[in-house]
Amino acid sequence: MSYEKEINLEKLVSYPSSMETKEYTYTAGELGEQFFLKIKNEAQLYAAYCKNCNILFLPVRGFCLKCGNEVKELKKIKNEGFVVSYTIAKIDSYGKELEAPKIIALIGFENVTGYIIHYLDEIKYEELKTNLKVVPVFKEPNERKGSLLDIKYFKPSE
Repeated sequence: MSYEKEINLEKLVSYPSSMETKEYTYTAGELGEQFFLKIKNEAQLYAAYCKNCNILFLPVRGFCLKCGNEVKELKKIKNEGFVVSYTIAKIDSYGKELEAPKIIALIGFENVTGYIIHYLDEIKYEELKTNLKVVPVFKEPNERKGSLLDIKYFKPSE
């Protein structure tokens, strides 16, 4: 099965104009909004659940990664993940040196397909390793806005 699509360059049309806005806002979708509200209101992680395939996945999407069916349900997952990979950033996305290095990790969750990327803290560099169990540290309830950044960082679980 091929997923490549042939493009007929002779049929492409261009419409020169100027951009109507300097910034676009993308919605998270209905399921994504529920996911962020759960983080904000419950300090709890959830994953999208496909009833057809019986799989959980993150990041949350409105359609199953495996069968393509619409996904309408979130299921609570354990607020404990594991480090799949990590890096230590010494410069920001603009090339400017950070005051202190930041640890950025790819975090997986048991029985969940997919990962999230977030900061690690409260850990010594020599303790960093893959498969390290980590838990989220949430902002105070009055500081949460319904974003992945409502999680300040992940730290090693005790």
